[in-house]
Amino acid sequence: QEVGEQEQVEQQQLQHEQSHRRLTEVEKLIPGEPFQKTVTAESPGWYRLCVTAKWGTIEIEMELRKSSTYGPINPHTGHVPGSDAAITHSEIHHLYEKEEDDTVRKEVEGAIQTEDLDTTKEQLRILEKVYQEIITKQLEERRVWNWRTIKNQHLYSHLVLGNLVETVVYCVISGYQVFTIRKWFGGGPSLGR
Repeated sequence: QEVGEQEQVEQQQLQHEQSHRRLTEVEKLIPGEPFQKTVTAESPGWYRLCVTAKWGTIEIEMELRKSSTYGPINPHTGHVPGSDAAITHSEIHHLYEKEEDDTVRKEVEGAIQTEDLDTTKEQLRILEKVYQEIITKQLEERRVWNWRTIKNQHLYSHLVLGNLVETVVYCVISGYQVFTIRKWFGGGPSLGR
């Protein structure tokens, strides 16, 4: 019985830690910014993702990525690279594969020194990293831009609706004033005569 009670206590502590971890993740959310979470699959099979909102409506865009398809986890971000990063990475590595080709070596053998090629390779690797950072920042800016566009459209629709309601109220008040003044000058008993 002690083992069973101990297991229950451990499970309760684990659930508490998981809910606390979820709460800290939610506290870090910034409106309009993408939320990324990488989870390592324990075993092969089908997985289901469920998303709920406590209040209001949310827009969900999910992307599931496998490290076997898109490459290893990025040590800087802690996430599996996206499809854009994988395409860029494969294009650049395709250039490296061409470099290993014998026909390219024969063409270049007399014209270029190996030190020059090593320097060029290193510069290409640096350029690949910078290019990847630029693409990542552009994607982030595009997401922020899209979120701000949606927010502005929402605010604009509220503004238009508010102005329409205000105009209708003014028209109703003006119509009532015209009606009341006509009755007043018409000698009707509506104003206490």
